Amino acid sequence: MQSNGDRVSYIRFDGKWIMKSIGELTKCISGGTPSTSRPDYWGGTVRWMSSGELNDKVINEVEGRITRRGLRESSASMLPLRCVLIGLAGQGKTRGTVALNLVELSTNQSIAAVLPNFQCFIPEWLYHCLDRRYEELRAMSTGDSGRGALNLGIIRSVSLSVPPLREQRAIATVLTDMDTLIGSLEALIAKKRAIKRAAMQQLLTGRTRLLGFEGEWETRRLGDLAHITTGRRNNEQKCPNGKYPFFVRSSFVEKINSFSYDCEAILVPGDGRI
Repeated sequence: MQSNGDRVSYIRFDGKWIMKSIGELTKCISGGTPSTSRPDYWGGTVRWMSSGELNDKVINEVEGRITRRGLRESSASMLPLRCVLIGLAGQGKTRGTVALNLVELSTNQSIAAVLPNFQCFIPEWLYHCLDRRYEELRAMSTGDSGRGALNLGIIRSVSLSVPPLREQRAIATVLTDMDTLIGSLEALIAKKRAIKRAAMQQLLTGRTRLLGFEGEWETRRLGDLAHITTGRRNNEQKCPNGKYPFFVRSSFVEKINSFSYDCEAILVPGDGRI
């Protein structure tokens, strides 16, 4: 496979893909936390990663530090470069989140490390494989309705369709290049949003006026400018195959078979975000 701008061309690779579990490919270990009652275990030079930092995806640095003694006298382990790290616990987004470390570090017990085995797989390829299966990993969690936690046994049992190493490397290169491009675009979008926020602060308060506009601004109440009301539907009326969008207090838009408004409107949830 080759990436060319926003296009991907596919090159045929010969060779069989074989089914293997992670446990058949390599070793998996979890981390540990030195006792917080021992000041001599903390503030040293050894990188120590918490599970929340998995959301950084590619780990070049972490915030935590422990001492060599803390590492030696706890269940934490020093991990080599290019381990695939997986969040084991948490009711939020962290459980099942996958990352790849590009620096040596240790982790807490809520992170599993899939150790590199360069004779069997390219770590970046495995990272992308498991990152794609985020929801599947979460569903494999122990506990009622998948709300418990992952464990090393579950991670080791995950089956993969494994291509030859040369093909793994090519796949990883294409997907990593795409991630790099996405990161650049996200940085640009963040910069543009910051510029917009600054412009809004100036233009919507009257501190800065556009050329050709002058005169005093008038202060009015919002209720004098527009009709303000609340919705007249409830959650009991939603249905999976409804004809109309039904906005609730979440990022997910439900469906409903009737509508409240047939006009343009500004929707403001209870927490005040527009």
